Parts: sequence; C-alpha cells; structure tokens
Amino acid sequence: MAQYKVIFKGESLDSDKQSTLVKLEKCLKLPSDKAKMLLNGKAYALKKNLPAEAAIEMQSRLLKLGIVTHLVKEVEVTPEISYQEPVNTEETKAESVDEKEPATGQLSVTVDIWYAIKMYCAVHAATSLIIFYTCAYFRDSLTVSPWPLVLLGNILLIPISTKVWKNYSKGYHADITNNEFSFPASDVENSLADIVTLKRFRNLIHRESVQLSDIRALNNEKGRGQRYSHSAKRNVGYDIWKLNISGDFGSRQFEFNSKQKRDECRSMIYTACYRVGNKLRGASDLNLDL
Repeated sequence: MAQYKVIFKGESLDSDKQSTLVKLEKCLKLPSDKAKMLLNGKAYALKKNLPAEAAIEMQSRLLKLGIVTHLVKEVEVTPEISYQEPVNTEETKAESVDEKEPATGQLSVTVDIWYAIKMYCAVHAATSLIIFYTCAYFRDSLTVSPWPLVLLGNILLIPISTKVWKNYSKGYHADITNNEFSFPASDVENSLADIVTLKRFRNLIHRESVQLSDIRALNNEKGRGQRYSHSAKRNVGYDIWKLNISGDFGSRQFEFNSKQKRDECRSMIYTACYRVGNKLRGASDLNLDL
C-alpha cells in the first residue's frame, strides 16, 4: 500500500504570522520555539508513512485551520520522523509562495486505476450485450450463433477500448505551472446533435482541461448503484463516489471507484487552486464525510 508524508512549507491562508504560529502549536502540540522553526522558510515533514486516507484527513484538518500542506508519495516505507525534521529531497524543497506569482514546475496527479479498468471492461460488456440482444431480436432471420458475432465485435472494438484505457489511466492532472486542470471529458449532452453523435460515448476517449483559477466550487456527492450478488442471490446496493467542480466553464462531474481516491483528487485540486491564487471561496466546507 502506498505511503505518504505530509509536508509543510510555511504556507498559510492567514496572513498573520502570529496567528499561524498559535494554530501550529495547538494542532501539532508543539512548544513555541519548535513551532517557530516551521516558519523559517524550509520544508518540514509533519508526518511520514501514512496511508493515503489518513494523509488526506490530516491535510484537510490542517487546511480547515488555514494551514496549507502538501502530500508527497513515499518511495519506500521509512521510520517515522519528528515534526521538525527537514525534508531535503529535490521534490520537497522550500518554495516562495506569492499568490500573484505562482510557483513553477509543479504537476500533481491522481490516478484511479480500478476505475480505469472498470471503464475498459464496460466498453466490451456494453458491446457484447448490444450484439447479443440484437441477435436475439432477429433470431428468426439469423442462421448463425450470436457468439461469433460477439467475439468479432469485441475484437474490432479493441482500438477504441485501448484509447479509453489510456485516457482514464492517465488520471487527473493539476498543472500549477500552466494554471491547468486536465481530466477525462465528462460534459453531458447539451443539444440534440450531441445525443445523435453519441457525445457521451465519444467523451470516453477524449480529455478536457479548464483553468485552475476558473474553478469556483468543489462538491462531494454520493450516489447508489445496484449489482447482482451471487452470494446473496439478489441485487445489492453499492456506493458511487462523485466529485463535482463548477465555475465559469459550467460544471463537470467525476466518478471514482472509492472514497479515498475521490478525496485525494479533491485535496489535490484544492491545493493546486490555492497555489495559483484561487482560494475557492465556494469550497470552504470540505464536506469529506460524503
């Protein structure tokens, strides 16, 4: 299981340094002199070797207090360090933060590999069902079994399903350097032409991007789905984890295979928006309980 460390680089939503100092002392339970060390412009690991969900929870808790942190994936599991141990790797060097002049050379990525597998399989499953039921409807005029047609259809579809796999396995990218957030296209049909030209299906192989500074709100959503359980011998419900972003571009909805990946992506977007000067006033309530 991937492990993460929570990095603090002296960034805070509160311009009052003394107020930030008090929050650090209270939240991290540090003496005053050690808390002051965290504001010397260097990068420090507040916690190491955390599972993704625990790291996101800690980052969110600090962000509610106005303290901005960053999640860095561990290369390997190492003993936990104290709050004051500096991180001297290239990827976590201290950076100057200026809301009018964003830091450069930074790209954050969230990949939900299980959802990518699900979308790849869904393309072939949908194709198989369409061919099978079409053959069943015209069974009186067909002289061959539908299974060879199902096999042929899936073989012909491999180039498209491969593009779907590449699109979703690439994940969600927050590029602070270019003020860009890119993701698998998820816009809905807005006209009859979109429906006729199968826009929802075409979106599976395309990516879209919006400016991080244009995002105005992040909202969690939890849906419910039904699937057949062989053990229970009936349909059972399961959670569908969704994230909605909205702004001048309209709105987009992303679906994830787990709450952990959804919250990881949300935290990444929130932090990236802050780094380019967008404080996301519409997302002050992180509602991570949904």
